[in-house]
Amino acid sequence: MGNRISRRSKASVGGKSGDSGESVDFAADGGVTSTHSVPKFPEFPAFPIVKSEEELTRQRNEHFLLKHVFQKSYFAPVDAMLQRKDSNVVILDYNGGYCCTWIVEMANDFPNAMCYGLNMFRVPEPEDFHHMPSNIHLDQSNILQGGLGHSTGSIDFIHQRGMLHAYHGDDISFVMREMKRLLKPGGYLELVEYDIVPKRAGPLYTKLMDCIHNYLKTRQKHLFNGPRLRRFLEESGFQDIHYEYASIPACWGGYMGKLMYENILMGIRHLGPVIYQELFHTDAEFDEAHFEEFIDKAFDECVQYQTFSNVHWAYGRKPLLTTSSSITTTITNTTIA
Repeated sequence: MGNRISRRSKASVGGKSGDSGESVDFAADGGVTSTHSVPKFPEFPAFPIVKSEEELTRQRNEHFLLKHVFQKSYFAPVDAMLQRKDSNVVILDYNGGYCCTWIVEMANDFPNAMCYGLNMFRVPEPEDFHHMPSNIHLDQSNILQGGLGHSTGSIDFIHQRGMLHAYHGDDISFVMREMKRLLKPGGYLELVEYDIVPKRAGPLYTKLMDCIHNYLKTRQKHLFNGPRLRRFLEESGFQDIHYEYASIPACWGGYMGKLMYENILMGIRHLGPVIYQELFHTDAEFDEAHFEEFIDKAFDECVQYQTFSNVHWAYGRKPLLTTSSSITTTITNTTIA
């Protein structure tokens, strides 16, 4: 099967791994749907960052920043499974952004695996890729509007990151159930998210991030936040849960600090118009120059205070049997300064 890019919300995906003549049905399975879908909050951007060369560069840089920090692209113990020459492994990356860098990299590294990249909002354009491996399929599918529709028990490894802004708090249990449904018994779900609360922050940067935190909590009730990933997996009945975080400097600490600064800055600028009035306790219209002056000073503080942010990952295994068994959780941490 060749690679495909689709713009259908619900589509059939040609070819299971190792089989070019069959298809995997991505039509909604059983009509399941979330009680809180994305349109619940129309004031929240339909897609958080507009497509631009700057944003494409940011997404690629973020991928390689995280890969450098953790010295790996994934954490679940799936190496042996992925490296088998006779593998029929199916990998799913949910909401990989405009670039889908993670799933494209996995498809290149593991040519025997069938790799699916599903995006909630839109699918990357063909011109966004210099080369597309033949074992990858990209499609659009909103998990909050009918689930992902893939057959129950059909995925070996699911990866998801950067969904802090996307799920209403009441959606989280639905999302976790849907991910678990898709996994084969013994399959792994891996989650990667930032902690929205910065560490060692100065007063201006703290005020700025508090406004963003308050805005998101007002609209989402509970956040899909990095420190909560382990809890989400535990409450969803996953086993063999492992959890770790790394600390990344913001605006100091060399090249990593520069990349982290650029990564944070893009999101802050996008949210500026909706947090401006709370930030400055005013009813005035958004003043971009005034806002930019403030965030410049806030980032200057990051250098002075040596502010950093934590990025968390966690993975868990779907039980082999339906009977309950004990959950093993391993927690470690890595600090990068």
